[in-house]
Amino acid sequence: MKALIGVLWALGGMVLGFGLFATAASLYAHWTHASNREGAIGYFVVGLGLVGAVLGLVAGLVGYARSAPTGEGLRQLGLGVAGLLVVVAVVVALVWAWTQSHETPVLYDNKAQADLLLEFRALATAAPTVPARQWLNVEVTTTNTRPQA
Repeated sequence: MKALIGVLWALGGMVLGFGLFATAASLYAHWTHASNREGAIGYFVVGLGLVGAVLGLVAGLVGYARSAPTGEGLRQLGLGVAGLLVVVAVVVALVWAWTQSHETPVLYDNKAQADLLLEFRALATAAPTVPARQWLNVEVTTTNTRPQA
């Protein structure tokens, strides 16, 4: 239970840190009339927001450890970090499982399926004398033509 509370402190610190740093970066860009060429201000705001999120995460965990009774701060900090690592591991495992369970064809502009065109060249003197259908055999297995197991 204490690990879960530590995770909540850490996530709260992340959200607060991201919000404060992103707001400060946005205000700084506005006050200095920063150039927004190719979305520079957006990158600036998000980048500083992420820095703030990391600092907020650390501050949240330290604040959680400081709220512990005397002599229990380091133990509580360890529980908060362990809880955060478990949450991260579960999220990574779920994302990995989801990506591995979806097999999708390659699409261009989310419309046309990718086509593979091959061209075989051979010198007329080096090619067999029988028709190409007898000696040239190419098999392509795709998600649409794969034999069902």
